Amino acid sequence: MNADPRVMEHFLAPLSREESDAAAARIARHFDQHGFGLWSVEVPGVVPFAGFVGLACAADSYRDHENAKTRRQHEEDRFVQTGLRVPSCFRDFVVPARSRQ
Repeated sequence: MNADPRVMEHFLAPLSREESDAAAARIARHFDQHGFGLWSVEVPGVVPFAGFVGLACAADSYRDHENAKTRRQHEEDRFVQTGLRVPSCFRDFVVPARSRQ
């Protein structure tokens, strides 16, 4: 999913397998540190993993971001953000068309 250019169109670039695995490890650590985070989504009988949704501290999300200035700004202004990422085949079902414009 993280390697799909359509899914990652609002990010710097699609992720390699190693980068995606590192992101999953950060999500797990976030749960341990904060008691909340991003949850995996499944569609029973259709697909065991259909993306993720939840809440995350923005500074934690940007910790490994390539842009140091952006990372510093987010670390100074800690806030919780919503997260949603789904494969492009499910996009029309969960992301309103108005949000994709």
